[in-house]
Amino acid sequence: EAVEVPGCPGAWLVGLDMYGPNRVDFEKALSGVPDGAFRVLLAHSPDVAPPAAELGIDLMLSGHTHGGQVCLPIIGPPVVPSSYGPRYASGLLGVEGMRLFVTRGVGSDANACRFRCPPEVAVLTLTRSDAAVSQGHIGVNLSRSGRQLVPLRRGVKQALRGVREVEK
Repeated sequence: EAVEVPGCPGAWLVGLDMYGPNRVDFEKALSGVPDGAFRVLLAHSPDVAPPAAELGIDLMLSGHTHGGQVCLPIIGPPVVPSSYGPRYASGLLGVEGMRLFVTRGVGSDANACRFRCPPEVAVLTLTRSDAAVSQGHIGVNLSRSGRQLVPLRRGVKQALRGVREVEK
């Protein structure tokens, strides 16, 4: 389903129920979203990124891959639970004009450990640029500064405490 973001007219959050690319009902999810609206798609798996980009989604947020959980030097993640392999393992990516952010998350597969792929809690700040506002559009400005992506090396509670301190 989709909901307009309170206090931000023209911006919509769109959520998908299923995470397999062949089981997604975009038509149902986008029903009620006006043409030209800024659309942020929340989808468990990044595998739905290409069809989402074709539909004009502006920003997609996903997880599922855990960054591959194991990242080898030079090679990167040898196994990623995605139809696209390591292409959408983690980070801020561009997919046919759409921005995609895939977090490594804080969990791990029950049968695997993490190696050189630390868990993370990502705090993304979306802002309007003055130029975009004057043209009636909402812009996406995401960066990987320490204030927006907080690695969990000290545990979840400590990292979240650090986020609150940055916001003050």
